[in-house]
Amino acid sequence: MDHPGDFNTKRVTNAEYREKDKLHMSQVNDLRKAAECHRQVRKMAQAYMRPGVKLIDICQRIEETNKRLVEANGIV
Repeated sequence: MDHPGDFNTKRVTNAEYREKDKLHMSQVNDLRKAAECHRQVRKMAQAYMRPGVKLIDICQRIEETNKRLVEANGIV
């Protein structure tokens, strides 16, 4: 728990810093997984989108691919 007052802001233990770093790394790893899903969906969409393809078909295919990748990578 932080100490009240501005004069003493250094009252955080090393254990608290380690836990904060673990939480931060967990968030970074989740963002990396999400970025990889985005990259793969974007790559698929770029290969699929062509003149004459209906927008609804593109959207459905993007959603299906995104759902499959999110479930496979455990991102919720």
